[in-house]
Amino acid sequence: MPLSDIFLLSVYLVLMLVLALFASHAYLMVALYRRRKHRTPLLEAPAVWPVVTVQLPIYNELYVVRRLIESVCALDYPKDRLEIQVLDDSTDDTRLIVTELVDEFGLAGIDIKQINRSDRSGFKAGALRAGLAVDRGEFIALFDADFVPSPDFLRRTLPPLLRDSGIAFAQARWGHLNRTCSILTEVVAVGLDAHFVIEHGARNAHGLFINFNGTAGVWRKAALIDAGNWDMDTLAEDIDIAYRAQLRGWRTVYLNDVVCDAELPAEVHGLKIQQYRWAKGTIQTAKKLLPAVWGNRTLSLLTKWEATTALTIHLVFPVMLLLFTLVWPVLHVKVNQESTRMYFAAMSVFIVFAGSYPLLYAYGQKEIAGRWQWRLLFLVPLFLAYSVGMSVVNTRAVLSALVNRQSPFIRTPKFMLDDRTRGWRGKMYSGTIDATGLVELALAAYFAAGIWYAIVLWEFGFVP
Repeated sequence: MPLSDIFLLSVYLVLMLVLALFASHAYLMVALYRRRKHRTPLLEAPAVWPVVTVQLPIYNELYVVRRLIESVCALDYPKDRLEIQVLDDSTDDTRLIVTELVDEFGLAGIDIKQINRSDRSGFKAGALRAGLAVDRGEFIALFDADFVPSPDFLRRTLPPLLRDSGIAFAQARWGHLNRTCSILTEVVAVGLDAHFVIEHGARNAHGLFINFNGTAGVWRKAALIDAGNWDMDTLAEDIDIAYRAQLRGWRTVYLNDVVCDAELPAEVHGLKIQQYRWAKGTIQTAKKLLPAVWGNRTLSLLTKWEATTALTIHLVFPVMLLLFTLVWPVLHVKVNQESTRMYFAAMSVFIVFAGSYPLLYAYGQKEIAGRWQWRLLFLVPLFLAYSVGMSVVNTRAVLSALVNRQSPFIRTPKFMLDDRTRGWRGKMYSGTIDATGLVELALAAYFAAGIWYAIVLWEFGFVP
């Protein structure tokens, strides 16, 4: 066999091993979840509620800022113990809308302030840090612009923090205002549901590290300060501060039964922006904090391993992209090299890992609905296809983080959508096809040709 073919098959094997490693993590999450299912604690309300500052980081949110501020001002909480900070870095008419709403609700007796900065230094982290310097709350609740907290949100999230002074933050589950807006939003919801219900549930039930999701949660201010406050050196300031707090010995609580609805990205442009930021920020955090995780002697091996996998999970995208690109030449070697029969027979063992992610996502939907649903046979494969589709932009993000390339924090566009309102086209902030889209189209053509090649050769095992 030529050396080039040996090298190709060796690379293919290494890539499959890496994917199998991450796939085993999905099995681990489901196993841990089933072993000890997370339960949201039922706690009594305190005699006196603490002072809470609600921070709303805003940047050019023309369509959703009114909905956000109105929902936060409707929180069922003692007015004399509630402070609302609208951290408004906007450069468009959003700032005028915020000023109008702040004046309106201020006259109604609500302690609400609009905090404007002269520049966006530090982006979201910088805005949160600026607000923290002048707040009066013992606890800090955070909501991104596309979230709509229910009136009882604070009354349901604060009791665990009040009962246990060692808890740094309480994270609620994300709901979806526009889940059925399109196939795209349904598919994205499947992934987020698995992350919260199964992954957060399993981690919290077993005392593993969980990440703060940047919104729909409440922090103890003392924990924020003790962890070093918000840092501006990653695009995932939420994961960064959560891990730093847990490395300092603070614990966390995930409240699966407390759901805060939000708007899912309804267009591919916005989804790519969000995915790029999450992927790059997570890898940046891994580079920054994994040495401290492994150097911490008080953490269990399971905690260290799970934290490592969680922070490096986006490495799967460049691996997956390279693997799929090699499928066609590998198939060519298989057909033309009789000596590879044992190699491919041995490679069939990786079929064991094929069901890991489908199980994770399907199980998340089953836990939310209380039963298995036939629609999962349609949605889960689509989610896997969507993940492949995101591999180009996420690979860019991972490589950018690995080479320490700096990039700005670009917000995810929101359009005031729900299950009945689907019109984002023609609105401000909507995007167009970029160079990444052209690469994706080229790869789609390449993969389609590869599928045709496999069918012609009757190698149907390569088609999926």
